[in-house]
Amino acid sequence: MQALPEGLLPTDIGQIARKYLTDSYGMAGDKTFGFNNRGGEFFLGNASVYFDGDDLIIDGNKYKGTKGLWGLITMKKTVLGLATEENMRNYEQIMLNSEAIRNRKNPQRPAANKGYKWQNVIRPMWNKYEKKPKKKVKREAKKDSDLLPSGPNALCEDLNC
Repeated sequence: MQALPEGLLPTDIGQIARKYLTDSYGMAGDKTFGFNNRGGEFFLGNASVYFDGDDLIIDGNKYKGTKGLWGLITMKKTVLGLATEENMRNYEQIMLNSEAIRNRKNPQRPAANKGYKWQNVIRPMWNKYEKKPKKKVKREAKKDSDLLPSGPNALCEDLNC
């Protein structure tokens, strides 16, 4: 696995943060829903990300940096057994607030793919908040008498003669 170049890794981070940031740079890292490093600054969707030890500060909100939350954010194949209910709630809040769940070119669509994380973690979130209910159009059955003109004058009216 390729390691994150030392110059791109924040200097004052905890052991959990260091492990997951380093791992996220390799093949197992989530490039679709995970962090983006732009010129040494980290972003998740459109939100700035800062680190305080293992904790994450995303868009001004501080989240406890547990293995479960770090795994949800950084890895393609998240180990859901590490994630607590609190981790899942925090991750959902982060994904929605940062808009990391959305396609960058078309925000009305999700940043979907066919991967494990989309199927098992992101899609349920998207469906919960973004899926619009389909409108059912109730069509009335037409009677033969509604389809056929009632006489020559009605036919002429229908044809605008």
